[in-house]
Amino acid sequence: VRTALGVDMAEAAISLACGRQLHLLATGARPTPTAQLILGVRRAGLLTYDELGAASLGRESWVHSLSFDMAIGRPVQAFINGRTRVGEATIVAATREELNARVEEFYSRLRLDIQLESASR
Repeated sequence: VRTALGVDMAEAAISLACGRQLHLLATGARPTPTAQLILGVRRAGLLTYDELGAASLGRESWVHSLSFDMAIGRPVQAFINGRTRVGEATIVAATREELNARVEEFYSRLRLDIQLESASR
């Protein structure tokens, strides 16, 4: 919400709780197309991703944040929900079409995957 609309939800909640009038959006303001990616893998194994790809993505102006919950080589479970995620990223663009293309590019460059544990022995 902060990235897409420029609204700090915690600040807004406190203002409302204190009885202050709140104007969330300027008249005519347009949301920024934003994708909040919850990163996960399709099956259990040892986490892998392209470290250089992740580093280069972190320098892109359109990647507002990229973080990992697990290090490369750590055992991970197949993604079911936020409890089995391996990280997250926030991506922005000028249009929805551009956002879709950037999400595809993000995953292509990150190459998030797993190595089967039995193959590592």
